[in-house]
Amino acid sequence: MEKIKSSVIKAVRYHYPSLDIWFKKPGYYSIYRYINVPEQVYLDFLAARSKGAFFTEKIRPKYYHIKIYDVLAGHFSTPPTRAPNRRGY
Repeated sequence: MEKIKSSVIKAVRYHYPSLDIWFKKPGYYSIYRYINVPEQVYLDFLAARSKGAFFTEKIRPKYYHIKIYDVLAGHFSTPPTRAPNRRGY
């Protein structure tokens, strides 16, 4: 997991082929998993001057995503290794 300096993104974790992103929300973080993200897109994201702008232009509209879960601020944790199924487990 890599912490990011951004006003909207707290951290990211890449594990081929998925990219997990921790988004800052008032009082908590929302964690989303983006599927089939190429490694080069992840590296370009890390190198981007504005992580939020890169995400908005290059990741959000192009890759399927699911919400993993919400984490209270101050309880920084990593998401599960796999996404929950439709029943929540």
